[in-house]
Amino acid sequence: MARRTAPQASFDDQLVLFRYFLHELKVDSISALSEKLNGSEYEGVNESGNTYFYTYIARICQMRGAAVTPEKLRLYDENICRHTRQIGEKRGGLQWKYFQYVALLFTEMYLDRYFSDADTFCTDLNAWLRQVKDQSLGLIDFQPYTTDKLNKLAFMCATGSGKTLIMHMNILQFLHYFKRAKRINSRLSINKVIVLAPNEGMSKQHLDELALSSIPAAMFEKDRGFGKQQDDVIVIDMNKLKEEGKIKTVSVDSFEQNNLVLVDEGHRGLSGDVWYDYRTRLSEEGFAFEYSATFKQALKANATGNTQQARDARALMEEYGKSIIMDYSYKYFYSDGYGKDYRIYNLQGTVDPEQKHLYLVGCLLSFYQQMKLFEVNADALREFRIEKPLLVFVG
Repeated sequence: MARRTAPQASFDDQLVLFRYFLHELKVDSISALSEKLNGSEYEGVNESGNTYFYTYIARICQMRGAAVTPEKLRLYDENICRHTRQIGEKRGGLQWKYFQYVALLFTEMYLDRYFSDADTFCTDLNAWLRQVKDQSLGLIDFQPYTTDKLNKLAFMCATGSGKTLIMHMNILQFLHYFKRAKRINSRLSINKVIVLAPNEGMSKQHLDELALSSIPAAMFEKDRGFGKQQDDVIVIDMNKLKEEGKIKTVSVDSFEQNNLVLVDEGHRGLSGDVWYDYRTRLSEEGFAFEYSATFKQALKANATGNTQQARDARALMEEYGKSIIMDYSYKYFYSDGYGKDYRIYNLQGTVDPEQKHLYLVGCLLSFYQQMKLFEVNADALREFRIEKPLLVFVG
């Protein structure tokens, strides 16, 4: 008789921290908020200076007996509005979409509890963990939260959903709660605020965006050290970090370990690259925010079986399941009307060369047809704002 395997929980079920904060608002899913808030009438602020998102969320929290009070939500909303004015000043103002606001609200809720009473927060998270383990079959065997491992948050948000602006807000949110806590505990310290970019081009882009957000920042220059950059956000290309510094690189240990680290393209390195080790060390005694559209794809790879690689993958899934605070992956982005129509066709390795050749020729002919229609009918199509057709081959 064939042995029956235990059911595997979905990836969404494994995101226990995200589910915790939805539960704190007494909301079943991000889609439940989309049904009401995904419209321009809820964007912006009212005559009292609060967002319309706040008024709606506060009302449903009160109606459903949520733990977070309307007064707390109002304070969080005021913080969000204040930070938004700063980063929006040079941009002609900013208005958040509902999913961006929810990401910022959850961050407020997390940082408030993290800096106010990490022990009680940890106890509440573990009570939630026990509850979801009883309710969900096939969950990873999550170990309890510990206060020393609460220092990382991850945002899984689709490309184009505003991760860069969320990052800038997160810097201001963290510094607000850190400074508040430091007034009570003067021993708290953060060495540097570091933005880790995946390459040199993205480093320059981050520098320009930080300037637009009125956040002082500088590219890390090894020769200058930190003397003239003490109060700046430091932007550094991940490739410049090495175990031992050389002419064009810097030793990761020269930054110490109590930094606020913001990692762009956070999925990179999750398959065993040294980048994961480097960024973990940089924030080991500080705090980390990570951003990616594809945590799911990176974490699901090689997560089955009993090999050491599979065990490492499951450990990473636990780590990120307990730290991903916002899931606005492409399926939500698309269903809210922001994505493009797409098709995915995968060729199996067993396909013989002749079939593969026919398939690829067919793809090219189909693409040619689309391009011809796009070019010939450019004037007629302009009012529909149809983008130029795109064909992507991934090997």
